[in-house]
Amino acid sequence: MRVDQLRKAYEREISLLEDLCQCLSEERECLINARMEGLWSLKERKEEICNELKTQEEVIRACYGDEQYEDKASREKGIQELRKKVSQLKFEISSRNTENMKIVQDMLDFIDGLIAAFTNVPGEGGAYGKINGAKTHSHPRILYREV
Repeated sequence: MRVDQLRKAYEREISLLEDLCQCLSEERECLINARMEGLWSLKERKEEICNELKTQEEVIRACYGDEQYEDKASREKGIQELRKKVSQLKFEISSRNTENMKIVQDMLDFIDGLIAAFTNVPGEGGAYGKINGAKTHSHPRILYREV
């Protein structure tokens, strides 16, 4: 019985992760096409999906309960395949999220370059400091430029 419940919980988690992947793809399109209104609805949808994912993860943890059951469930071929699918989807989500953040960073760099062109101040590699994490300022440079 608990194996069926666990299987259903993993299937629901997979469905939610696929929805999140779709949201990130739509977010990418909105970023590329500068459709800001689409980003707000996607933000709300992503928040709903993330809340549901937290609930599913709690259900899965509750299904495992004790160590003996966890060992038994882990050996179930169907459960192993579902766990593998969850891992693949989480990796894909991470990749898409990183790609979307790069698009946003490129846009900020472009805007920073435009402001630098108008103010005759050379750009300093990104609106919020260096991408590798080493910051030269603790504040966003874009706000401290003279116009």
